[in-house]
Amino acid sequence: MLVRYIPNILCLFRIFCIFPIIYSLIYHNIIMAILTIVLGGISDFFDGYIARKYKCETRLGSLLDPLADKIFTNVVLWGLVMFHKVSFPYWCAYLILAITLSFRDFILLVGSSFVLSKKMTVNLKPLYISKLCTTMVFVFIAYSIIFLGMNFQTQFPPPYSLYELLQQLELDFGYEITSFHNFWEYIGLFLGYTSVLMTVVTFVTYVVRFIKNLAPNGH
Repeated sequence: MLVRYIPNILCLFRIFCIFPIIYSLIYHNIIMAILTIVLGGISDFFDGYIARKYKCETRLGSLLDPLADKIFTNVVLWGLVMFHKVSFPYWCAYLILAITLSFRDFILLVGSSFVLSKKMTVNLKPLYISKLCTTMVFVFIAYSIIFLGMNFQTQFPPPYSLYELLQQLELDFGYEITSFHNFWEYIGLFLGYTSVLMTVVTFVTYVVRFIKNLAPNGH
């Protein structure tokens, strides 16, 4: 049946979405940015829903789905770090989440590759809390773009020190980036650091599960 291929097609579609979202971040196209984020979130929901409903879950799909999530969220977050001009504390939320998420996903990728290369019997199926974490990151990204607007810079500033860089950005854009002055940013900050916390929790959970699965093989 054709339906058995739909989940994997949706995963590939989500990976493809990184190109229009980065284009929209660079060229200030808010409609494209919002549309791409929404479509990415919808595809993330329906690929799993269709696979479960029609019982067409495959090993390829179980690997492709989290891979698509990781590529999409990491690329978009680093795009926001580089191009979205927000207050410095909010930018720190972008940066910390991007670093935490990239580190977690890199370690998980290395661990999964090791398991597959050794043909070890370790359960690689994504956990529910991991999907919840991905959803939270999607919400944070969508919230940031929708409620904080498309206030992006397209040129990288000169290599000043951090303090000089912040001062120069304030002079160039007439925007107070060193402190909060927008209620919506406080909500976004909560979503951002909640995403960071959930990312750490999922990483620890995966590590614990991996160790427990390996324990019987060590005796």
